[in-house]
Amino acid sequence: MKNLIIILSVFVIEACLLSCKKSGQNPNTNTQTGTSNTAFNGPIGGKWSIKNDSLVAGVGSTVNVTNYIGTTGDYFDFRADNKAYIKEGAKLDTFTFQLLSDSTIRISKFAIAFGDTLTSQIRLSNSNNMTLLSYGPPLPGGYYFRVVNLVK
Repeated sequence: MKNLIIILSVFVIEACLLSCKKSGQNPNTNTQTGTSNTAFNGPIGGKWSIKNDSLVAGVGSTVNVTNYIGTTGDYFDFRADNKAYIKEGAKLDTFTFQLLSDSTIRISKFAIAFGDTLTSQIRLSNSNNMTLLSYGPPLPGGYYFRVVNLVK
């Protein structure tokens, strides 16, 4: 029951964050040159600001819950070379990705459960809001669930 309350709490937090809208400069524009940073034309292409990045993972009664709230300068940048550049706080990382369809993507090292890279669901509520949803296979006593909300 305690695990269910934690998971439901994460979903409530997600719903609250989805209803918020960040304002400020366009993250797709290079502030030094005023030019676009991206060339990828797919529905997810370009630079997205991070609203939040939540993870619920556990085995048995051990539950790890994190919810990173994005700050100014945090981003996911999907490029034409099939690389995603990610900045969360001081952490910078580069992942390769494969767009499997308009609604699924596989991103290396992004969502790994039980030793396997997971396929993530892409949910575009409009051209300015995207959610990446990853969840592990239902195994007895173990679970993995990651939700990243992005905005342009």
